[in-house]
Amino acid sequence: MIVSVALYREGLEDGFEFHSLSGAFIQYIPKEDMRSGYPKSLRTPIIQTSEGRKPVNEGDCIITDEQGHRDVCKLDGFQQDIKSLNIKCVLCSSNC
Repeated sequence: MIVSVALYREGLEDGFEFHSLSGAFIQYIPKEDMRSGYPKSLRTPIIQTSEGRKPVNEGDCIITDEQGHRDVCKLDGFQQDIKSLNIKCVLCSSNC
């Protein structure tokens, strides 16, 4: 059961994956460890899910269930799910 849904914004991520300009993976750093420094490279915000780390981007939904597990869903996919259930969408205040 979904408990909350939030549009991703900076600060909701669990950490970041860092990649070189060629795309090679460098490392993952949890958000709380970012204060001690991080590589000067491309970084991707990450949500830790029960299936592992997933990238999250602006416009994605972060869904939290009743056990506190989080997952990432594209907004349009979430809106389609809401529409099929015929309930009010908390993200846009309408029946999507």
